[in-house]
Parts: sequence; structure tokens; C-alpha cells
Amino acid sequence: MHEVSVMTEIVNSILGEVKKHQFQKIQKVNLEVGELMFLGEDQLRFAYKILTQDNDILKDSELLITNIKPKIQCDSCGHIGTLTHESIGDPKDPSLHLSFPKFTCPKCNGSIKVIEGRECIIRNITGEVKDEG
Repeated sequence: MHEVSVMTEIVNSILGEVKKHQFQKIQKVNLEVGELMFLGEDQLRFAYKILTQDNDILKDSELLITNIKPKIQCDSCGHIGTLTHESIGDPKDPSLHLSFPKFTCPKCNGSIKVIEGRECIIRNITGEVKDEG
């Protein structure tokens, strides 16, 4: 379950921003997760809840997750498009966590590069900042 280790890094990044901007309380964290990260949303939410439950600043904050669809570009014909669930496979299939499937261009069967869908980004954090007055 690599969601716990990923969420640990996310929470550590949030805590760095908490210190840098002197947040007193975090209300919301907006996270964007690419589908090719193969991270389970329920597992991410569970890990977030467990990792923040003993932190007064993060406790009870809302985790909003936006899924990013995979986008590819063909090295041969230049086609830009998305990968469908049919070409990715079932995200719940455990074999997808063991090896990365090889994708090809749907137009010419050429090799592709993934240009979106492998990210895990904290888009923004909403919270109360310490009053400096």
C-alpha cells in the first residue's frame, strides 16, 4: 500500500508550508492525482485522516482530490490524446502495481510519451494564518 508513503510525503510538504506561512489551522487541501499513479482515493483519504488526526493544525481538514486523466503524445506522428480505461486496464488490478504497462499510439501504434497523468500535486491549501498585528 504505497498510498501511505505517498501521503506521508504530502503531509510533510503541507507541514512545511504551514511553518513557512504560519498557518494556525488548515481547512482544505486540494490535491491533484494522475490516474497513472495508480493511487487508491479511499486509501489516500484513510492515510490522510490517520496522519493528521494528532496534529492540531491539520486535524479535521478536508482533503479534496481531483483525478487527472492520462494524456499522451506520439513520438512518431505527433498525435496528442488521452488514454482510455480500456488501454490502461482496471486500476484495481493488482498487476498494474507490479509493472508499468506499455502504451502505444492509438493512431499509428508508435511509441508515446506521457505528458499528463503521472503527477501528484498539492494545488492549494486553505487555512487561517497567524495575525501579525
